[in-house]
Amino acid sequence: MTGLVPEPERFSDPAGARRIAAFIAALSRFPTGHLLDLGAGHGIFSLIASDLGWRVTAVDVRDVRFPEDSRVRWVTSDVRDFDGYGDVDVVACLGLWYHLTLADHLALLRRIAPRPLILDTHVAREDLRGHPVHGPRLSAIRDDDGYAGRLYFEGDLQDKPTASWGNDDSFWPTVRSLQRQLESAGYDAIERMLPEVAADREYVVARILDSEVRARIDEMLPRYDPLRAPTDPAPDPTPNPAPTTTTTAEPAEARPTEARPTPWTARRVAAGVRRRLRRR
Repeated sequence: MTGLVPEPERFSDPAGARRIAAFIAALSRFPTGHLLDLGAGHGIFSLIASDLGWRVTAVDVRDVRFPEDSRVRWVTSDVRDFDGYGDVDVVACLGLWYHLTLADHLALLRRIAPRPLILDTHVAREDLRGHPVHGPRLSAIRDDDGYAGRLYFEGDLQDKPTASWGNDDSFWPTVRSLQRQLESAGYDAIERMLPEVAADREYVVARILDSEVRARIDEMLPRYDPLRAPTDPAPDPTPNPAPTTTTTAEPAEARPTEARPTPWTARRVAAGVRRRLRRR
Protein backbone atom coordinates (compact mmCIF):
# COMPACT_ATOMS: atom_id res chain seq x y z
CA MET A 1 0.00 0.00 0.00
CA THR A 2 1.45 3.36 -1.01
CA GLY A 3 0.05 6.82 -0.28
CA LEU A 4 -3.26 7.69 1.25
CA VAL A 5 -5.21 6.30 -1.70
CA PRO A 6 -3.85 3.07 -3.18
CA GLU A 7 -4.75 2.81 -6.87
CA PRO A 8 -6.59 6.15 -7.06
CA GLU A 9 -7.48 5.39 -10.68
CA ARG A 10 -10.27 3.18 -9.31
CA PHE A 11 -12.22 6.37 -8.61
CA SER A 12 -13.99 8.61 -11.12
CA ASP A 13 -11.82 11.58 -10.00
CA PRO A 14 -8.41 10.29 -8.81
CA ALA A 15 -7.20 13.76 -7.77
CA GLY A 16 -10.44 14.34 -5.90
CA ALA A 17 -10.01 11.01 -4.10
CA ARG A 18 -6.54 12.08 -2.98
CA ARG A 19 -7.89 15.42 -1.73
CA ILE A 20 -10.66 13.74 0.28
CA ALA A 21 -8.24 11.25 1.82
CA ALA A 22 -5.76 14.02 2.68
CA PHE A 23 -8.52 16.09 4.32
CA ILE A 24 -9.71 13.18 6.46
CA ALA A 25 -6.13 12.40 7.52
CA ALA A 26 -5.41 16.08 8.32
CA LEU A 27 -8.63 16.70 10.23
CA SER A 28 -8.15 13.51 12.24
CA ARG A 29 -5.08 15.06 13.87
CA PHE A 30 -7.31 17.34 15.93
CA PRO A 31 -10.03 16.65 18.52
CA THR A 32 -13.50 17.25 17.11
CA GLY A 33 -14.80 20.78 17.52
CA HIS A 34 -15.86 23.68 15.31
CA LEU A 35 -14.48 23.73 11.75
CA LEU A 36 -14.59 26.84 9.57
CA ASP A 37 -14.54 25.92 5.87
CA LEU A 38 -13.52 29.05 3.92
CA GLY A 39 -14.33 29.01 0.22
CA ALA A 40 -16.50 25.93 0.74
CA GLY A 41 -17.73 25.80 -2.88
CA HIS A 42 -19.48 22.48 -3.46
CA GLY A 43 -19.52 21.80 0.29
CA ILE A 44 -18.20 18.25 0.09
CA PHE A 45 -15.51 18.82 2.71
CA SER A 46 -18.02 20.44 5.06
CA LEU A 47 -20.22 17.35 4.77
CA ILE A 48 -17.25 15.05 5.38
CA ALA A 49 -16.35 17.00 8.53
CA SER A 50 -19.96 16.73 9.70
CA ASP A 51 -19.84 12.97 9.14
CA LEU A 52 -16.72 12.90 11.33
CA GLY A 53 -18.55 14.62 14.17
CA TRP A 54 -17.50 18.23 13.63
CA ARG A 55 -19.71 21.30 13.92
CA VAL A 56 -19.16 23.15 10.63
CA THR A 57 -19.54 26.69 9.34
CA ALA A 58 -19.12 26.87 5.55
CA VAL A 59 -18.48 30.22 3.84
CA ASP A 60 -18.47 31.12 0.15
CA VAL A 61 -19.33 34.24 -1.81
CA ARG A 62 -21.33 32.09 -4.26
CA ASP A 63 -23.93 29.76 -2.82
CA VAL A 64 -25.06 28.11 -6.06
CA ARG A 65 -23.24 24.87 -5.23
CA PHE A 66 -24.16 24.65 -1.55
CA PRO A 67 -25.87 21.29 -0.88
CA GLU A 68 -28.98 20.96 1.26
CA ASP A 69 -27.80 19.74 4.65
CA SER A 70 -29.01 21.25 7.89
CA ARG A 71 -26.04 19.95 9.88
CA VAL A 72 -23.86 22.67 8.34
CA ARG A 73 -24.25 26.41 8.82
CA TRP A 74 -24.04 27.75 5.25
CA VAL A 75 -22.94 31.41 5.02
CA THR A 76 -22.98 33.43 1.80
CA SER A 77 -20.16 35.93 2.23
CA ASP A 78 -16.85 37.03 0.74
CA VAL A 79 -14.22 35.33 2.89
CA ARG A 80 -12.35 38.64 2.97
CA ASP A 81 -15.29 40.21 4.83
CA PHE A 82 -16.28 37.29 7.05
CA ASP A 83 -15.35 37.77 10.72
CA GLY A 84 -17.16 34.95 12.54
CA TYR A 85 -14.05 33.25 13.90
CA GLY A 86 -15.25 33.33 17.54
CA ASP A 87 -15.15 29.74 18.82
CA VAL A 88 -13.61 28.20 15.68
CA ASP A 89 -11.09 25.43 16.48
CA VAL A 90 -9.69 24.63 13.01
CA VAL A 91 -9.83 26.49 9.68
CA ALA A 92 -9.83 24.80 6.26
CA CYS A 93 -8.99 26.55 2.98
CA LEU A 94 -9.41 23.85 0.36
CA GLY A 95 -9.27 25.29 -3.14
CA LEU A 96 -9.50 28.95 -2.08
CA TRP A 97 -5.92 30.27 -1.78
CA TYR A 98 -5.18 30.23 -5.51
CA HIS A 99 -8.18 32.51 -6.20
CA LEU A 100 -6.87 35.31 -3.95
CA THR A 101 -4.24 38.03 -4.21
CA LEU A 102 -1.05 38.12 -2.15
CA ALA A 103 -2.52 40.91 0.00
CA ASP A 104 -5.59 38.72 0.61
CA HIS A 105 -3.36 35.83 1.71
CA LEU A 106 -1.54 37.89 4.31
CA ALA A 107 -4.68 39.60 5.62
CA LEU A 108 -6.56 36.30 5.89
CA LEU A 109 -3.71 34.62 7.74
CA ARG A 110 -3.76 37.38 10.34
CA ARG A 111 -7.42 36.53 11.02
CA ILE A 112 -6.99 32.77 10.98
CA ALA A 113 -3.97 32.58 13.31
CA PRO A 114 -3.43 31.15 15.87
CA ARG A 115 -5.95 28.45 14.86
CA PRO A 116 -4.66 25.37 13.04
CA LEU A 117 -4.99 25.69 9.26
CA ILE A 118 -5.56 22.94 6.71
CA LEU A 119 -4.58 24.34 3.32
CA ASP A 120 -5.01 22.74 -0.11
CA THR A 121 -3.79 25.01 -2.90
CA HIS A 122 -2.10 25.32 -6.24
CA VAL A 123 1.45 26.67 -6.01
CA ALA A 124 3.94 28.10 -8.48
CA ARG A 125 6.55 25.65 -9.73
CA GLU A 126 9.93 26.97 -10.86
CA ASP A 127 9.51 25.33 -14.26
CA LEU A 128 6.36 26.24 -16.18
CA ARG A 129 6.23 22.63 -17.36
CA GLY A 130 5.24 21.81 -13.78
CA HIS A 131 1.81 23.29 -14.64
CA PRO A 132 0.49 20.84 -17.26
CA VAL A 133 -3.08 22.25 -17.12
CA HIS A 134 -2.83 25.89 -16.02
CA GLY A 135 0.41 26.93 -17.72
CA PRO A 136 -1.16 29.18 -20.41
CA ARG A 137 -2.83 31.36 -17.75
CA LEU A 138 0.24 31.78 -15.57
CA SER A 139 2.78 34.58 -15.66
CA ALA A 140 6.52 34.19 -15.32
CA ILE A 141 7.89 33.86 -11.79
CA ARG A 142 7.82 37.30 -10.18
CA ASP A 143 8.64 38.85 -6.83
CA ASP A 144 5.94 40.71 -4.90
CA ASP A 145 7.10 42.25 -1.61
CA GLY A 146 9.66 39.49 -1.17
CA TYR A 147 7.25 36.66 -2.03
CA ALA A 148 8.00 34.73 -5.21
CA GLY A 149 5.20 33.31 -7.31
CA ARG A 150 3.13 33.51 -10.47
CA LEU A 151 0.01 35.46 -11.33
CA TYR A 152 -2.93 33.38 -12.53
CA PHE A 153 -5.26 35.26 -14.88
CA GLU A 154 -8.98 34.50 -14.46
CA GLY A 155 -10.54 37.82 -15.39
CA ASP A 156 -12.48 36.16 -18.21
CA LEU A 157 -13.87 33.47 -15.90
CA GLN A 158 -15.82 35.65 -13.48
CA ASP A 159 -19.17 34.14 -14.50
CA LYS A 160 -18.01 30.66 -13.37
CA PRO A 161 -18.70 29.48 -9.80
CA THR A 162 -15.13 28.20 -9.49
CA ALA A 163 -13.39 31.50 -10.35
CA SER A 164 -12.03 34.34 -8.25
CA TRP A 165 -14.32 37.08 -6.96
CA GLY A 166 -13.45 40.72 -7.65
CA ASN A 167 -9.84 40.18 -8.76
CA ASP A 168 -8.73 39.37 -12.29
CA ASP A 169 -5.34 38.00 -11.20
CA SER A 170 -4.66 35.63 -8.34
CA PHE A 171 -1.29 34.94 -6.74
CA TRP A 172 0.21 31.46 -6.66
CA PRO A 173 3.22 31.46 -4.30
CA THR A 174 6.14 29.10 -4.63
CA VAL A 175 6.34 26.44 -1.92
CA ARG A 176 9.04 28.44 -0.13
CA SER A 177 6.99 31.64 -0.29
CA LEU A 178 3.91 29.82 0.98
CA GLN A 179 5.97 28.67 3.94
CA ARG A 180 7.11 32.26 4.53
CA GLN A 181 3.49 33.46 4.42
CA LEU A 182 2.58 30.99 7.14
CA GLU A 183 5.65 31.83 9.21
CA SER A 184 4.81 35.53 9.00
CA ALA A 185 1.51 34.77 10.76
CA GLY A 186 3.30 32.90 13.54
CA TYR A 187 2.89 29.29 12.35
CA ASP A 188 5.94 27.34 13.53
CA ALA A 189 4.91 23.76 12.68
CA ILE A 190 4.24 23.47 8.94
CA GLU A 191 3.81 20.02 7.42
CA ARG A 192 3.49 19.12 3.75
CA MET A 193 1.44 16.01 3.05
CA LEU A 194 2.98 13.81 0.38
CA PRO A 195 2.54 12.62 -2.28
CA GLU A 196 1.06 15.75 -3.85
CA VAL A 197 -2.59 15.53 -4.83
CA ALA A 198 -1.69 17.03 -8.24
CA ALA A 199 1.43 18.16 -10.09
CA ASP A 200 1.17 21.80 -9.00
CA ARG A 201 -0.85 21.38 -5.83
CA GLU A 202 0.23 21.20 -2.18
CA TYR A 203 -1.57 20.00 0.95
CA VAL A 204 -0.34 21.67 4.13
CA VAL A 205 -1.22 21.48 7.82
CA ALA A 206 0.01 24.51 9.78
CA ARG A 207 -0.06 24.88 13.55
CA ILE A 208 1.27 27.20 16.22
CA LEU A 209 2.86 25.16 18.97
CA ASP A 210 1.32 25.66 22.39
CA SER A 211 3.45 27.05 25.21
CA GLU A 212 3.94 23.63 26.87
CA VAL A 213 5.36 22.05 23.71
CA ARG A 214 7.52 25.10 23.02
CA ALA A 215 8.88 25.00 26.59
CA ARG A 216 9.67 21.30 26.22
CA ILE A 217 11.58 21.97 22.98
CA ASP A 218 13.54 24.84 24.56
CA GLU A 219 14.40 22.64 27.56
CA MET A 220 15.52 19.54 25.66
CA LEU A 221 17.34 21.02 22.69
CA PRO A 222 20.48 22.08 24.62
CA ARG A 223 20.57 18.65 26.26
CA TYR A 224 21.08 16.90 22.92
CA ASP A 225 22.65 19.68 20.87
CA PRO A 226 24.84 21.84 23.16
CA LEU A 227 24.70 25.56 22.62
CA ARG A 228 27.71 27.22 21.02
CA ALA A 229 29.77 29.27 23.45
CA PRO A 230 29.55 33.05 22.89
CA THR A 231 33.28 33.16 22.08
CA ASP A 232 33.07 30.43 19.44
CA PRO A 233 33.20 31.66 15.86
CA ALA A 234 29.93 31.41 14.00
CA PRO A 235 29.76 28.51 11.52
CA ASP A 236 30.88 29.52 8.05
CA PRO A 237 27.73 29.47 5.84
CA THR A 238 29.93 28.85 2.77
CA PRO A 239 32.10 25.79 3.49
CA ASN A 240 35.55 25.61 1.93
CA PRO A 241 35.58 29.07 0.38
CA ALA A 242 38.01 29.45 -2.46
CA PRO A 243 41.14 31.41 -1.45
CA THR A 244 41.44 34.86 -2.91
CA THR A 245 44.73 36.47 -3.88
CA THR A 246 45.66 40.04 -4.58
CA THR A 247 48.49 40.86 -6.95
CA THR A 248 50.23 44.20 -6.72
CA ALA A 249 52.40 45.23 -9.62
CA GLU A 250 55.94 46.30 -8.75
CA PRO A 251 57.03 49.81 -9.70
CA ALA A 252 58.80 49.67 -13.02
CA GLU A 253 62.12 50.81 -11.53
CA ALA A 254 62.09 47.97 -9.00
CA ARG A 255 61.77 45.21 -11.57
CA PRO A 256 65.03 43.40 -12.39
CA THR A 257 66.03 44.15 -15.95
CA GLU A 258 69.60 42.96 -16.33
CA ALA A 259 69.51 39.23 -15.71
CA ARG A 260 67.03 36.39 -15.44
CA PRO A 261 66.94 34.65 -12.04
CA THR A 262 69.03 31.49 -11.69
CA PRO A 263 67.17 28.16 -11.28
CA TRP A 264 68.06 28.16 -7.54
CA THR A 265 66.61 31.67 -7.15
CA ALA A 266 63.41 30.68 -9.02
CA ARG A 267 62.89 27.65 -6.76
CA ARG A 268 63.38 29.81 -3.66
CA VAL A 269 60.86 32.40 -4.88
CA ALA A 270 58.31 29.69 -5.72
CA ALA A 271 58.67 28.16 -2.24
CA GLY A 272 58.04 31.53 -0.66
CA VAL A 273 54.90 32.05 -2.73
CA ARG A 274 53.59 28.64 -1.68
CA ARG A 275 54.18 29.43 2.01
CA ARG A 276 52.27 32.71 1.72
CA LEU A 277 49.34 31.03 -0.01
CA ARG A 278 49.15 28.37 2.72
CA ARG A 279 48.93 31.07 5.40
CA ARG A 280 45.94 32.73 3.70
